[in-house]
Amino acid sequence: MIVRHFFFIVSLLLSGTLLYGQVPGVPSTVPDLPEATPADDSLYIFTPARPLINTDGLRTSLPSAFGLNALFSNSGYGLGVFYERKFSPSFSGFLDIGVTGARKGDEFQVFNRNPNSVHFQTYFVPNKVNRIWQAPIMLGVKQHVFTHVFFDNFRPFVNGGAGGSVILTTPYDQEFFGAFGDAQLHVAPGGFIGIGTEFTEKSPGPSFNARYYYLPVKSGIESLVDEPITDFGGLFLTVNLPL
Repeated sequence: MIVRHFFFIVSLLLSGTLLYGQVPGVPSTVPDLPEATPADDSLYIFTPARPLINTDGLRTSLPSAFGLNALFSNSGYGLGVFYERKFSPSFSGFLDIGVTGARKGDEFQVFNRNPNSVHFQTYFVPNKVNRIWQAPIMLGVKQHVFTHVFFDNFRPFVNGGAGGSVILTTPYDQEFFGAFGDAQLHVAPGGFIGIGTEFTEKSPGPSFNARYYYLPVKSGIESLVDEPITDFGGLFLTVNLPL
């Protein structure tokens, strides 16, 4: 009895219609079945509600620098400070403030043997009227050039700025510190152009700069008798050292 039932079930299975699984894009071999195409499949793309990786910390700002200036000119030497801010890898803006002496180029000291002079038994400048100091204050821009020509530790640039210089004078015929009671202030508006180079891959970095300043004073200021200075500019060499 069991054997008869087994052969009956097998006969039913063999006489039934065969069903074929379909692969997307492959024509059906079974009559009356539609051809499957890739368009019949559905593709679902799920996007997260927020990024899986936080990129906010990967955003880096362009560098800036604060440092010291050493100034050298025909009038002597001085010191200053600067602040520079990069706006792009090759372009930046800066603020310079310096303090330096000013004088005529032909001022020479001699030893004073006059007992009636405040400069007795010291070296002094004959016919000198005023001690003069100036503080150039300049707002400028700097553009690196030939960035793909030289090495990374030699980065030439051009720069320029505008502003002015505050000029302080004290009478030369008075004692040095006591003369500040009769000090006078003057202002010389102007600007500069210059060229230089940075000596490091880091920018802003240590640099050397040659600038030509134009700082006119219409009425002039006497350093020597009857020889007023009408332009407190000229060629300045500066060395910038970021801190």
